[in-house]
Amino acid sequence: MSGVFQTFEEARVHEALEEADHDAYEGFEAALSDYVAALEDGSEVDAAAEAYATATARAQFAVVGEVGKAPAAGSADESGSADTSLTGGLNVVEGVPEDADHAVKMSAVAFEPAELTVSVGDTVAFEHAAGEAHSVTAYGDDLPEGAAYWASGGFESQEAAETGWGEGKGAVQSGQSYVHTFETAGEHAYFCVPHEAAGMTGTVVVEE
Repeated sequence: MSGVFQTFEEARVHEALEEADHDAYEGFEAALSDYVAALEDGSEVDAAAEAYATATARAQFAVVGEVGKAPAAGSADESGSADTSLTGGLNVVEGVPEDADHAVKMSAVAFEPAELTVSVGDTVAFEHAAGEAHSVTAYGDDLPEGAAYWASGGFESQEAAETGWGEGKGAVQSGQSYVHTFETAGEHAYFCVPHEAAGMTGTVVVEE
């Protein structure tokens, strides 16, 4: 099912569904994400499967007649036009700063490289390379001891970052990057809020 999520994110029908019925689009992604989570932890799988089937049917109905049409005037195209309803926040900048020591590219549903080794004091730019808007969100429980929480948008906790994403904050869009300097040694695991279910996770290993 994670593969289904990844295929959907990269498929042409993805944009067609979002344009045809945004609520159906959001409902399908949410149901798919919930189904993936239910399969992973083994709880309420039948209910999640039923919700996914219902959302799929609605999405199929919504997209009928939309695939193959020319984009409406002013609509976003495959170049990744920025969504003006989303905001970046602290440390989300245009382009990639010249003084960044490393860069991680964010594709449709992956961080590339998924694991990066840096030194204490190094600055990493997480660059939007493809797909929809992404977040760069540290797993709060997995941070090294003494490390300050970090996430695009400047949130102080994972919960705040996830809530902020739901409010349209902390987004890294086409042409932008999120920049963070790692000051604490250890493994820093992180994820993209909207694409975690598709496997969009990563790790920065910080060495002394």
